[in-house]
Amino acid sequence: MKDLQKKIFWLNFVVVLFVAINLRAPITAIGPMVDFIKDFFKIDSADVGILSSIPLIAFGVISFLAIYLHPIKGMLIGIVCIILGEICRSYLGYFQDNLMLIGLFGGTLLMGSGIAIANVLLPSFIRAKFANKVPMMMGVYSVVMSISAIFGVVFTLPLLQYFSVPNVMAFWVFFALMALVAYMPQMQNNRLMRSKKQNGNIFEFFVNLDAWKVTIFMGLQSLISYSIFTWYPKMIVEKGFDITFGASMTFYMQLVSIPSALLTPLLISRIRNQYKFILLLCLCGCYVIGFWFLLFCDSGRVILWISLFWGIPVGGAFSLALFLISYKTNSIASAAKLSAMTQGFGYLIASFGPYIVGKLHDGFGGFDSGIYFLMIVAILLNISGILGLLAKKI
Repeated sequence: MKDLQKKIFWLNFVVVLFVAINLRAPITAIGPMVDFIKDFFKIDSADVGILSSIPLIAFGVISFLAIYLHPIKGMLIGIVCIILGEICRSYLGYFQDNLMLIGLFGGTLLMGSGIAIANVLLPSFIRAKFANKVPMMMGVYSVVMSISAIFGVVFTLPLLQYFSVPNVMAFWVFFALMALVAYMPQMQNNRLMRSKKQNGNIFEFFVNLDAWKVTIFMGLQSLISYSIFTWYPKMIVEKGFDITFGASMTFYMQLVSIPSALLTPLLISRIRNQYKFILLLCLCGCYVIGFWFLLFCDSGRVILWISLFWGIPVGGAFSLALFLISYKTNSIASAAKLSAMTQGFGYLIASFGPYIVGKLHDGFGGFDSGIYFLMIVAILLNISGILGLLAKKI
């Protein structure tokens, strides 16, 4: 019996591992190869901003729908969409030149939709399959997503030395195929045909002010994070450094985000209320300090410190947003609905970030205006975080 339980545990663990590894890398890989994408597809910075925003728009729209999907069917649909989307964005233009941009943007939308479904359903999968190990497995889930984001940054430039832009974008499909293989045992015993239990209507949360406090915090922290993922390497290049240095700095930032993502929920759940606000101020303050120094300093050593500073809120603010979802709800059903709402509206808010920064860059010929914009958002993030901590349970 114990051997069977161990087997089931590891089969479920592998699902979490391989699905989570697909949730960030295909997106964060865009940042280091911005110039390569612009040259290959003949697009400008604003178009790249739109390209980076498309997955976030998909996260926003699809998150509302994913909660109504049957968990087993929904996860399968999500993985298949990731696979097909990564193939389309990379290779659809090979069949006909005028399909190149349709494939790039349409494939990215399909891929983003698949990631959105998995974003919503994977935490529920963890709750269902690891009832006695939820905190541990949520930690594993967060860490693997952080590692996924690092993979997207670290592997992109080395791959570009040997492969074309489409082949590098398609590289991540191998991880999605591994996720599909790992997920196959979940479809045994006619599970695809089972009906889903209804947990009420998500729309009741749309008129709840406390739900909006948590949602806005999720949206603003995601807006800053994805703007940095997309444009930070390019910002560094315009400071006079090469793209390899820019990718390395993004890597260091992501590396720091891993312990920050693990420690922030642990700290904020154990410290007194007044100290929670101090922790929040420190998290958001790291963003403001980093943006300020990025505006006025061109030293490589300063950029290194900026990367390390930003890693703290990149991991910590995201894990704090996830913590608020569980901390501010009274039931698993409420947590699932609040999760869908925060990811839905939150990522729709976030989708404006990369586009606005790219548009400001094209309009003013540099990133200074975009950095000022992100600094203001970081201040608003701190305010929304305070309101989120003060929110009542839903």
